[in-house]
Amino acid sequence: MKKTSLLIIALILFGCHAIESETISLEGIPVITPNLLHEYDGVSDDDFFAHLAYKTIVLDDGTIFLGDRETNRIYKIKSNGNLVDVLAREGRGPGEFRDITSISRSFDGSVIVYDQFNSKVIRFDQSGNFMGEYVIRSRGEGMLTEVFDINEEQLLLTYRILGDFNQSGVNPQQHIVAYQKETEVFQDYISIASNPIAWILMDGQPVGGRVVPFTAANLLYFNHSDASIYSYYSDGTKIVQLSADFDTLSTVRFELTAEILSEEDITELRDDTSPDQWPSLAILLPEYKAIAEDFKLDDENRFWLRLNHRSDYQKWLVLSSSGEKLAIVQFPESGILTHISSQHIGYRLDDHLFGIFETINLP
Repeated sequence: MKKTSLLIIALILFGCHAIESETISLEGIPVITPNLLHEYDGVSDDDFFAHLAYKTIVLDDGTIFLGDRETNRIYKIKSNGNLVDVLAREGRGPGEFRDITSISRSFDGSVIVYDQFNSKVIRFDQSGNFMGEYVIRSRGEGMLTEVFDINEEQLLLTYRILGDFNQSGVNPQQHIVAYQKETEVFQDYISIASNPIAWILMDGQPVGGRVVPFTAANLLYFNHSDASIYSYYSDGTKIVQLSADFDTLSTVRFELTAEILSEEDITELRDDTSPDQWPSLAILLPEYKAIAEDFKLDDENRFWLRLNHRSDYQKWLVLSSSGEKLAIVQFPESGILTHISSQHIGYRLDDHLFGIFETINLP
């Protein structure tokens, strides 16, 4: 991709920062706390979850595909928790996994799984039948983390650039890369920001690190229904829809102000950080919190932003497709929202426990 194209993309993705303010202005927005319908720690008396994946996908009938990264199984489960099928088991053979890294829906509705250990992409139909697999050859730069099947000819791949993680003072990046299936050729790509890393240094060299809380990054969501990418730079006030060729399809703007990073926030972080790591983390803390730390889309093309609040609840701001603020939806503070569908909402309560929440009625 030409540098001019990359520059235009960068301006689209990073522009329009939030107005700085001491509070996020959310007065008058209704607050909804959905009811927990089901929770379960396995699918039978002798088949328990060990380390649940961080994303689930949902078929049109409400059936859930749920992965376990430790047992390397993918479960097909009804919304009431009843097991329908086990799609795969650990191994190296056809349809088997060693590391369930990414699971997504294809443009044609099938299920796409990326196995990082075996460097292969595996496809299942909606009934759970194995359809085939192929290996993604090395790009020579970065670690492949997600695979999106956007049409008959092309995949979109996301890479974390490993060199950035091994250099103190250099922020990580992600590359979104277009990949041709038949020719196995890597084509155009765009580079986007990831959160900065606070390193633990030994003899001047980084030996470990953590993401700096409250910092901004590009948050991405792939919409299988129209094979497009939605990007939100998390201290900004606009969401950009991109085509598979990285052309801008639409831009949604909304009004929201950022919250200052308080002394209470800083004290809590310091108490939760090792003395060896605190100096490198403290100098990277922002003056104002990024507005959001996660970003999703629901079946009605409403945007869900996980706000950068610290409270007894995890708060998600729901925006209409035009950017109107509709509601704040609350979930248990320590979990991970894995899917939002018209039938239910999936929530990873912890490593071993999965929950199904009721769907909510919004305009």
